[in-house]
Amino acid sequence: MNHSTYNSHLPLLQHFFFLFAIISLGLQGCTVYKDTHYPQTERNNQGAIDHLYKEAGQAIDRGKFNQAEILIERALRIEPDNAHLWHSMGIIKFNQQNYAQSVQFGLKSNSLAAGDHSLTPKNWKLIEKAYEKLGQFDKAREVHEKY
Repeated sequence: MNHSTYNSHLPLLQHFFFLFAIISLGLQGCTVYKDTHYPQTERNNQGAIDHLYKEAGQAIDRGKFNQAEILIERALRIEPDNAHLWHSMGIIKFNQQNYAQSVQFGLKSNSLAAGDHSLTPKNWKLIEKAYEKLGQFDKAREVHEKY
């Protein structure tokens, strides 16, 4: 790549990294790749779920949200009652700007979290941010009071 081609792509790259930084700050504490421990329902499948979960985190890091979604869907077919996987799907939907589904997946995760005091605040934060993006500020404020 010559310097003129590189320089013409520089503003686009700077814009991409700026957007990524904003999204990262907006979802601080809500990222899929920071949650590495979650309830185990089927030991035989744990290795497969761990692998899919890790791959999804790497896809999110690269901004490949559709790929991450496919990986988490596969993990959910193996372990549908895993609250952390549903939280991950909520993060993915948020990043895909599908805020209504992000809310639903956060609520689903909370319904399965049963006493996981590290996960439920992350779900409430995700739900709050999604409501804000939907312009439902009263609901966002109501959710904020829950964590």
